[in-house]
Amino acid sequence: MLIVGFVLLIAAGGMIWVSFNEKKKMAMMESTETNTVEHLQALAQSMGEGVGTGALDYPTEVKGQVLTDRPLISELNETECVYYSMRVKRKYEETYYEENEDGQRERRTRTGSDTVSDNRRHVRFMLEDATGRIQVVPDGAKFIAEKVLSRFEPSSGRSGREIRFGSFAFTPHFREGDRRTLGYQFEEEAIPIGRNIYIHGRATDKQGELCLESPTEKGQFIISVKSEEELARKGKSTATGMMVGAVIAAIVGVVLIIMGFIQG
Repeated sequence: MLIVGFVLLIAAGGMIWVSFNEKKKMAMMESTETNTVEHLQALAQSMGEGVGTGALDYPTEVKGQVLTDRPLISELNETECVYYSMRVKRKYEETYYEENEDGQRERRTRTGSDTVSDNRRHVRFMLEDATGRIQVVPDGAKFIAEKVLSRFEPSSGRSGREIRFGSFAFTPHFREGDRRTLGYQFEEEAIPIGRNIYIHGRATDKQGELCLESPTEKGQFIISVKSEEELARKGKSTATGMMVGAVIAAIVGVVLIIMGFIQG
């Protein structure tokens, strides 16, 4: 009982940290000005004339459309995009043995999953709004993409039959030891060409060309198909939920610790 109580207190501390972290992220987004590409270009030009090219280092938010003439092709859904994340998981059923109260072995079954493939890629691209275009260097970004594929493919019951989705293919095994394959779950997210997105990062011309990239110091670099308003609503909900959960966990934890000491 004491151990469970202390675990709940630790969990409460973790949830409080998550809640404050979400609030910090939301405050940072709210305090950052949304700019047009034209305004950033003018700012870079003004800085260049004043102190020289490469001096711009400006936290900003920009909204616009994804453009590139060299898109990626996502592996599973073959979506033209600038970012994708794919995962293939095998779902299985396995037999195992467990001793009962009488010390006898009983045969049981349970389900589980393991990862067959997990991959993500991104490329540089252009963001275009009504006033112009700006290059985006997405290294280090947190991508919030849209789901382009979610499909479960049941097992055929035979090994050796190739499964193919887009450019991804593999030969599954129906049975491995006590594990019997039930099927495969295919998931893919992407940021497609032409998609309207929201970017929170910094504008800089340190490499000789104006672009959006990751902040050099502490800060957020978000590339999202969800709007700033949607992200703010989700962040508020997460922060509130974590704080409520922390209070409940802390109360229960304290009660269990007190009961443990009394019974001890």
